[in-house]
Amino acid sequence: MNLHKDFGDSAKLFIIDEVSMFGQADLLKLNLFLQAAFPVTCTKPFGGAHIIFLGDFYQLKPIGKKPLYDMNDELAKSLWIRDTEACVILSQQMRHVEQVNSEIDYAALNMRARTGTITNEDILALNSRVLWNTTGCEFSLPSFASKIPPLTPIAVFTNAAVDIINNNRLKAHNMPIVNSWAKHTFTARNGVRSQVSCLNANAMKLDALVQLSIAAPVMLIDNIATELGLVNGSIGIIHDIMYDTSGQDGIVNPQANREEACESQLAIPIVLVKFPSYTGQSFITGVDHIVPIHYVKENNETNTFFRLQLPLRLAYAMTIHKCQGMTLSSLALDLSNATARGLSYVGISRVRMLDGLTFRNAVIMRNFTGAAANENERKLHKEFGFIAVEYECLEKIFENTKLRYANWFNFNLNI
Repeated sequence: MNLHKDFGDSAKLFIIDEVSMFGQADLLKLNLFLQAAFPVTCTKPFGGAHIIFLGDFYQLKPIGKKPLYDMNDELAKSLWIRDTEACVILSQQMRHVEQVNSEIDYAALNMRARTGTITNEDILALNSRVLWNTTGCEFSLPSFASKIPPLTPIAVFTNAAVDIINNNRLKAHNMPIVNSWAKHTFTARNGVRSQVSCLNANAMKLDALVQLSIAAPVMLIDNIATELGLVNGSIGIIHDIMYDTSGQDGIVNPQANREEACESQLAIPIVLVKFPSYTGQSFITGVDHIVPIHYVKENNETNTFFRLQLPLRLAYAMTIHKCQGMTLSSLALDLSNATARGLSYVGISRVRMLDGLTFRNAVIMRNFTGAAANENERKLHKEFGFIAVEYECLEKIFENTKLRYANWFNFNLNI
């Protein structure tokens, strides 16, 4: 990112969301990046810029990196604690709502799952939402099964499981499947650019192949228009798939040569998607929330390789990591391999009430408290301890913040 090109010299405030996934290496890299971006104040932490970190350390930690609550680099520790000017801890829970005619306090259950203190009663409550009831050797659907929305997303542990579910559900969808193959451009040493249609570059965010079908659920994997609700993670339903077969920009015939364009792999389609989160003007009269999704461009760090592809992915299933930050009306969870700290908590906390959850298998205590092996249990309990100590430090900064900025706080809000 070129800060001066994208934001100008006035960019002095940056927001880092989902701080639990932000690692020690990310913090150090951000510091160097901002110091280089603002040479006049390069000797100050983060180049003199202000950083707001948002999130909850009890959620998922960064993959393959040291989390901010367990750092071993002195500079990183200094940047995180010594240079923290203020901290605000929000205690009012906004996602979970009280369920009518239910004795289960779902918000309280989530708080216990968050800290690894979940009870046997909580496990029984969660297991009341398992999809399959057993009677002897026979399986039967529970009474709530008929009330599950048909396109409820399934959250699983691995990307491989996501791909299997998405592929199987797309085939069972029983509608024509459109393959959108990415286009690639290479810049050779002599400066000459060449193009190919298909290349499996796994390191790219955009997929080499995106499979689509009308009425299938898809997820945005890029921020298209944040001010209009089209953000990374938005889920919608495909309304139509079109091709520009005229050769002229802006002129689209949704029917002409659709099959030919699809099979030739020469065209990336334009996809009309209904996103409930979209707040802009609909592109189809009489049908709300419809927006056309065009291809976007992604390039590698050296700008020698470019990929053009739709910023979409099938959303029959997603990883629990991808769920973090979402609020969903319904979610089906597979916790069979979820023993890492935070995975099960993030999964169950995505919905507003217990009736929004469905489990594909029985829930057990170690889904929330760690694997059965003693070494893994010790590691997990040590991690919970690190987080508790981190929050003790943040609580002290919070108390000092309230004293320093007393006029900013309305204590009647129970902050």
